[in-house]
Amino acid sequence: MSLWYRSGTVAVTAGSRNVVGTGTEWIANCRVGDGLRVSDGTVLEIAAITSDTAITLAEDYTGATGSGLPYAVIPTRGVLKEARDAFAAALAAFGAAEDGPLLGRFAAGTVAEPGIADKDNIGTGIFFPAPGQIGVGTNGIQRALFSSTALQLDVKTKIGADLFQADPATGRVGVGTTAPTGILEVNSSRQFDPTDANSNSHLNIVQAGGTPGEGNYGASVVLSKIASGRPGGAMASVQTGADPDQMGLSFFTHLSSTASDILLEQFRIGHTGEMLARVWEGVCAASGLGAPMEEGSNANGQYFRFASGLQICLVTGLTEFASNTLECSFNGSYPAAFLAGTDIYKVASIMDNRAHADITFTSDMDSSCEVFSRYDTDHSNASFFLRVRAPSGTFTTGVSRTKIQAIFAGRWK
Repeated sequence: MSLWYRSGTVAVTAGSRNVVGTGTEWIANCRVGDGLRVSDGTVLEIAAITSDTAITLAEDYTGATGSGLPYAVIPTRGVLKEARDAFAAALAAFGAAEDGPLLGRFAAGTVAEPGIADKDNIGTGIFFPAPGQIGVGTNGIQRALFSSTALQLDVKTKIGADLFQADPATGRVGVGTTAPTGILEVNSSRQFDPTDANSNSHLNIVQAGGTPGEGNYGASVVLSKIASGRPGGAMASVQTGADPDQMGLSFFTHLSSTASDILLEQFRIGHTGEMLARVWEGVCAASGLGAPMEEGSNANGQYFRFASGLQICLVTGLTEFASNTLECSFNGSYPAAFLAGTDIYKVASIMDNRAHADITFTSDMDSSCEVFSRYDTDHSNASFFLRVRAPSGTFTTGVSRTKIQAIFAGRWK
């Protein structure tokens, strides 16, 4: 194998240091310091290689001017030259990778040419479509996209013997089906077997931590309010006996008049099948809501306030029919104010009538008197105004004193 480079021809000019090549590739095959030998036998040192077809000699060419001449480039360093060239190429390759793959850093790439790709299939690998995103593609098609907020899967994926389908176009996810009809559908041919519930259930919700104890809750499902991420209701397992294996089921609802995330346990099914409704006492005390019902009385009457916001007031009083009148008023203050701006419902009745002997009615007062509201504007959240109308009748003089009991219901919060 010859070490001299002879491809193409040269043109030289007497007294000039410039040599022009035809069909030559001097950049890859010549080095500064090599010798250029032309057809007349003259050998001159190469001082510069400016292109594949242009070199500069270290001194003027002293031979005759000519073109299309055969030539030869004579390496002056032999095998060492090839070793130096190989080392230079390796150093250049290392420099290109030093700040990238060797530090675990890769170019972003595209789904067609991922930054980390299969050497035999350039369209399969990992790419970085945007800051904070990692894409996975096969055959030039995006299959998954990871971001700081979500995982998007674009195709059907095999999981064991079942199929997992995530369709970003419809927002539906299916497990065990390739055509989910709801937002989330779990489809399985297995039939539930309570004797082996763990391996035959369609969906297992597992609480890995926590402390066993009677009354302590386990795994749960929380349902949000409408158009809100805040909890509106929940269902949870609960330990209903001293044995940690004695488990029941509890149901919770949210107080509609508050904006907190506190849920109240309304119903519980124990491990023996017993059912407890409105299990409020412990929950209300622990959450600072107070007792499930508050009862009180004052000069205006008696009231009952429930944790749900319901308030009931009982009011009893006397009113009088003046002489020759068949209608009188009954007004006063509630024993506890209702929530302003809310409806108040009322029921009132005659408890007893004590008329003077000179007053006569055409029918019995206790069963025939009517109690009604005159105008809505007569009422407020703190006071009431009722009218009592007697049945038609005649009397001469004196008054009739009537005892009335009224029940008012509304909201206190």
